[in-house]
Amino acid sequence: MNFHGLRALTRVFFLELIREKLVWGAAALGFGLFLMGLALGNLSFDEKERIYFHLSVTAIHSVGLFLMLILGATKLNREIEKQTCLLVLSRPISRQLFYMAQFLSLAIFIFIFDGLLFVTLGLSLSSSFSPSNWSILFLGIFFEQSLVLSLAMFASQKLRSFIAGFFAFGIFLVGHWLPDLQYFAKKSENEPFQVMVRIFDAIVPHFHQLNFRSFEALKEGLPGSNLGFVVIHGLGWTLLLCVLGSQLWKRRDLV
Repeated sequence: MNFHGLRALTRVFFLELIREKLVWGAAALGFGLFLMGLALGNLSFDEKERIYFHLSVTAIHSVGLFLMLILGATKLNREIEKQTCLLVLSRPISRQLFYMAQFLSLAIFIFIFDGLLFVTLGLSLSSSFSPSNWSILFLGIFFEQSLVLSLAMFASQKLRSFIAGFFAFGIFLVGHWLPDLQYFAKKSENEPFQVMVRIFDAIVPHFHQLNFRSFEALKEGLPGSNLGFVVIHGLGWTLLLCVLGSQLWKRRDLV
């Protein structure tokens, strides 16, 4: 792969991305929810930090997830509709390189977006928490959002943007509901339902295992093996979906 070309193209796409009104609107919403969490936290003297933490982390997770769903499902389809991708691809740039640069520009953006909000949250909390615990919490959210992004971009190669976004969100929900589905499957005597749950367990990313968004986890910490699972599971699924998506993009009719 042409890493120099990938870096240059990613930089161009990133600069285009930060000019979009949707991005600035989401940033304003995220900081607005931060302020709301701080105000609500002040209503309770005993639970101030816990309330502020949960509301703030929910804001980071929800706003980032919304952005990755919308941008992941629409970015490449808009490139085709406006025919702007043809200007770039008319140069000696492969379609796979174009696809990966689009993904990396969005992933870098959400990494910076989450990072700034996490720094703001850390400075706002008066208690001292372990940097390693913050890192695991941050990585869990980042890899979760990156995985949703890769899933939305992959789905957008075969589905309309609106449907691709809902498809990616549906997989995200199933990935979080897997423990409950497995519990009900064990209690159920419905064989088709049990088979369906086993299929989901095999082919759906385990989003529930990337979820460390709790005040207790921040205070008490998590086993080091959890960090390894976040990296391997999140990165592995993301890379797989990016490779599959880039292959579909390679064969797609752009005219």
